[in-house]
Amino acid sequence: MPFRQRVGALQIALPMVLLAACAAGSGKGANEPTFAPNRILPYVVDVQAPMANAPADLSPDSVRAAANLVADWQVRHMDRFEASALVNFQGHRRYSFGGWLMGAMAIGMTRWGRISGDPRYLDFIRDAGRNFGWQLEARVFDADDYAIGQTYLELFELDGNPEMLAPLAKRLNRIYDNWPTVRRDFGTECERMGIGCRERWTWIDAMFMGAPVWTHMAQVTGKQRYLEFADHEFWASFDTFWDADESLLHRDRRYLRMRDPNGHKVFWSRGNGWVFAAFARILPRLPKEHASRPRYIERFRSMAARLAELQQAAGYWTSSLTNAAISPTPETSGTAFFAYGLAWGINAGLLDREAYLPVVARAWSSLASSIYADGRLAYVQPSGSAPQIVHKESTDVYGVGAFLLAASEIYQLANALAAQRPEPKKKRADATA
Repeated sequence: MPFRQRVGALQIALPMVLLAACAAGSGKGANEPTFAPNRILPYVVDVQAPMANAPADLSPDSVRAAANLVADWQVRHMDRFEASALVNFQGHRRYSFGGWLMGAMAIGMTRWGRISGDPRYLDFIRDAGRNFGWQLEARVFDADDYAIGQTYLELFELDGNPEMLAPLAKRLNRIYDNWPTVRRDFGTECERMGIGCRERWTWIDAMFMGAPVWTHMAQVTGKQRYLEFADHEFWASFDTFWDADESLLHRDRRYLRMRDPNGHKVFWSRGNGWVFAAFARILPRLPKEHASRPRYIERFRSMAARLAELQQAAGYWTSSLTNAAISPTPETSGTAFFAYGLAWGINAGLLDREAYLPVVARAWSSLASSIYADGRLAYVQPSGSAPQIVHKESTDVYGVGAFLLAASEIYQLANALAAQRPEPKKKRADATA
């Protein structure tokens, strides 16, 4: 392994966030923890690689070209990720196909394959799922370990193969029959985000990992028990971490009282991106008459309005939503999730096109400008739980998934815009010619 890659592999396995328990800064209470961002350089492939300079306009051809470029990079490099010996913070294989990292990639890749009509991407994920035996990861109650179910469900809609859903149905039934009741203020176990705490959706990422699986399974099977679980657990988590003053969410209980050195609350871009994207995954599967539907829509619109305010002039969102000074560079995974949710909201008629189309256009321009010439996505914050320094060279598979989800909705939006443009007038032939 080249030195540059070897160093990157060692660095990415280190802790992603530093938490100081002591109070710091003026006006902080004695028991108020202080947040300090990590400064570790992420996994590096080649810092000298040229950028793609892909067209960043909202034309169908441009969106498709950028999405295919990123998707093709992932397909070409899949074997490298699968061969990785890296493990996550709980000692499990980092790039197992059933884990949340590959799960997020597969969700985006499957959706792009379906929307673009390109069978290569669907076949790529279909083959990976078949090779994995349509299985899930080992932790029964942890939403990260069955997020891949979103992909299995989408492929099942296309193929009708019951083998795709057998392990997933068994897992969800076991969870429902042994409905976890761990409290979200579960002491030191939740401070460490230990296994006991993670039996429920005690971190906001889990609302994306878990809820869309349950709502989709309810739609596919017609069994309301799945929808009952999804709705109850989503709002139990959302209400715990929602900050009504900011219309944003704290990542988990560690950040409810935490402030950065400048006194700002800590709101993580990708964490809020997971939740915002979850609305776009849940609402299409939620019955129109469902009692909670107006609440989902209200919170979605509230977040959309706040995110539009927090967008940087160049179109991206930074790792810290309320303090760009922590890392003023783009952060593409959060930006992609926000672009996905906003474009979906316009397409679904839930967001005003005139108000939000410029936000989406700026976001897509930033995303399309963050692709290396070989298709590798830049500025993806390493896995973690809070804002941190983001380097251009940083990439990971969940960033690819977020990018392709954004492309799937923006491509549909671009086609709708193209269809509404008047055809150019043809020049009249010269009668004397």
